[in-house]
Amino acid sequence: MQRVAFTENTRSTAHAIGTGCPQVVGTGTRFSEDCTDLVVAAASGDKRREEQSTQTLSVVTVDQATVPLSSSRASLSTQLQNLSSRLTALRAGATGLSVRGLQMAGLGEQPLAGGAASADGAIFSDERVGVFVNGSYSSGDKDGTANEDGLGFDAWGFTAGVDYRFTDAFVLGLALGFGENVTKIDRNGGRLDTKTFSVSAYGTYFLDDGLYLDGILTYSDNDYDQRRNLNYVLDNTLVRQTASADYDGSQWSMAIGGGYQFSNGPWSYGPTLRLEYVSASVDGYAEQMSNPNLPGGGWAARLNKLDQESFTSSIGFDVSRAVSMEWGVLSPQLNLSWIHEFKDDALNINGVFVEDPNRNRFSVTSDRPDSDYFNARIAVAAQMAGGTSAFLYYNKVFGYKNLDVDSFGAGVRMAF
Repeated sequence: MQRVAFTENTRSTAHAIGTGCPQVVGTGTRFSEDCTDLVVAAASGDKRREEQSTQTLSVVTVDQATVPLSSSRASLSTQLQNLSSRLTALRAGATGLSVRGLQMAGLGEQPLAGGAASADGAIFSDERVGVFVNGSYSSGDKDGTANEDGLGFDAWGFTAGVDYRFTDAFVLGLALGFGENVTKIDRNGGRLDTKTFSVSAYGTYFLDDGLYLDGILTYSDNDYDQRRNLNYVLDNTLVRQTASADYDGSQWSMAIGGGYQFSNGPWSYGPTLRLEYVSASVDGYAEQMSNPNLPGGGWAARLNKLDQESFTSSIGFDVSRAVSMEWGVLSPQLNLSWIHEFKDDALNINGVFVEDPNRNRFSVTSDRPDSDYFNARIAVAAQMAGGTSAFLYYNKVFGYKNLDVDSFGAGVRMAF
């Protein structure tokens, strides 16, 4: 089997199959028939059958095992964007009831990396209690590697909360969030649908001289609906199977950030700093095959529980300029930031085939996350008379291997 395996993950899977298959020969299970077909083809010495064996082994290997963690991080980012927008609004003086338009963002946006202009509308402006509803949308894609399948995702979420302004410069609040993430694996490899429910505590403290400090603590519960497609041809047998699994996960995060904004006439600029810690967990699960009695029906996998930690810093610089227009104020903005990941170890996930009675273990290793990359954001905000505002932006991540994200955003905020 090892002769048709060319990556670390397929070699581990090949070892589990090559060890387990002789132990189940003649048992009549679907797993024994599928693994025997693969082992015989791989050892045939026929070039065409060996090529088919390589492709089959690649399909059977569960390279998608780390996708749930990527999905949960994207969902968390959606909630942090919404809460960060609220904190920015609070520093600008928002109170009462506020409803913002849908914000569009890219994968690489850093939620607490700066203080973009805000124009949330408010009712009962003298009240210390504030209520808000924010929404956001994000998308991104990642190239495939030897260890991980390529993928693309779309995520959206809404956050609603209530906060109390203890002083003019100090606000604390609580928020509930809901989001959905749809991740599609390249080359029709399958998909993962994630629903996220979250609860957050947040706060901001700021001074008139431009210094501010923000904090967000979030816990979220994730529900995963996974479909892994196994499509291959082996010895003229066409296999079309789907391995499905429903399972749960959770994560909590703590983010603290701040900055200092200098003012020089129409110009505003200054440094920003953000620290974020995330602890995520995905429950173990067992797959079920769409056609367990047909060829390929024996490849259902059982994966162990998976845990991951992330600790990042973001150091950046904001600059904006207010330009007076006849209809209001136009504010072009620029933010550049350097992000560093302190926990950049690869993940290792253990599993077995469900129908293997001897539980011969295989492991799936992820890529190491990049330890350093950069984020750039160019935006234009427009503040119109009556409290209505709008914005456009372009966001790009630089220097992250195998990650290509170009994001465009637009939004309208209306005062009530």
